[in-house]
Amino acid sequence: MQAAGKKSKPKRKDQNKSNTVAPAEKQPRRQRPRARGKTMAAGQALSRPAVEYARAMANPFSGPLATIPDFPSVPSRRIRCFSRGYFYAGTAGVGYVLADPYLAATNDLNSVYTSDSTYPGTSLAVAGLGVVPGKTNPDYSSTDFGIGALAQGRIIGAGLRVKYSGTELNRGGVLLGITSPNHQSLVNFDFTDVDKFDCSVRFRPGEKWNTTLYCPVSQDELLYGPTLGSKGGSDFTGAYVYQGLMAFMIQAPTVAVGAAFQYEFYLVYELQGVAVRGIVPSVSDPTGFSAVQTTAQLTMMRAHDMHPDTRADLLVQHVGQVAAETISGWAGRAASSALNWVEHNGSSVLSALGTGLSLLA
Repeated sequence: MQAAGKKSKPKRKDQNKSNTVAPAEKQPRRQRPRARGKTMAAGQALSRPAVEYARAMANPFSGPLATIPDFPSVPSRRIRCFSRGYFYAGTAGVGYVLADPYLAATNDLNSVYTSDSTYPGTSLAVAGLGVVPGKTNPDYSSTDFGIGALAQGRIIGAGLRVKYSGTELNRGGVLLGITSPNHQSLVNFDFTDVDKFDCSVRFRPGEKWNTTLYCPVSQDELLYGPTLGSKGGSDFTGAYVYQGLMAFMIQAPTVAVGAAFQYEFYLVYELQGVAVRGIVPSVSDPTGFSAVQTTAQLTMMRAHDMHPDTRADLLVQHVGQVAAETISGWAGRAASSALNWVEHNGSSVLSALGTGLSLLA
């Protein structure tokens, strides 16, 4: 018996409980890694060919050597070439760089024209005092292009960018960048003419690159041809009319200021033909190709001052958004919903089906 006045010790709550093993923690479901080279936007996955094509268009300076992923997929050789140099404001206070992306596919024809400090004019010129011609550095000359066994090509991407390289004392004025919206030649256009285009953009001269890009505006520019879809002529060796459709112009604050600028002009294009060496396979993605073209028309028609990689990232992101709003996006979401339903309800459906079969046996 317990002594009087002493209270019994309370029993521990778990004294009569049997030893049990705590259930193991539920492990989180492993997420399927997203494949490299694909971008997700609003539930839509872009194929690698579509992503690379978009990046090549937005960053021809250091982006991938992509192909245009239309149908049918034809093997081709991809080439990047460029021209670098300087241009200056002339004696009238106006300077420029003017580029023809079609002629840039050849190494023997002048595709770039710039002004030097003696240039007396006020418009985009390809001849005269103070006008300096320039070429790019591909493997092919104008005589390599043509029909039959000769090479035919098309442009994947092209870019012209400039930045101020003079003294801080002379930095000033207005810099104007443009790619002709309908790809008509800008030859003989003056500063006022170019400034009237809705797609022209004004910049303050500085040490940051300002860029204008090429974007196809017709079906001919997406097909292989002896002049890469140019309106200048049927071949480069005949009566080809120079198509300077990409340009930057500087209007110095005073005539006495000799502003100096550095430029870089890059072209990425692909070739096919019996005489073309180094051809590699191409991959077709008509849906992704259509989304890239649609988005490029909406976002790439104006000059900008972004880093090329940033511009490429934005284009890929916008392409994903456009693709998500098209039939391909709806189909992708429907397929994703179906897969999610099977993942979450598949086991119960199979169990019910097995029970039904056992009752029939």
